[in-house]
Amino acid sequence: MLHLLANESITVNGNDAVGYWTYLQPSVLGGRAYWVAGRYHLDFRREDGRWRNRHLQVQGIFEVPYDQGWAQADFFER
Repeated sequence: MLHLLANESITVNGNDAVGYWTYLQPSVLGGRAYWVAGRYHLDFRREDGRWRNRHLQVQGIFEVPYDQGWAQADFFER
């Protein structure tokens, strides 16, 4: 797998922060190639001067066999 991150957005409010990233992941499972895409949502908290993860949520956007391409993908409900 290769995990490509893009469209980073981080908002800091005092000692709390929220970050979002979109990912595209070319993958191979059982000898078959797939495209997988999704979005990360992370909550951070600054403790003792260091930023730490508090919560991670992954929202799938699509999974589709490579040979079908994402134009044919059934996108997950948002």
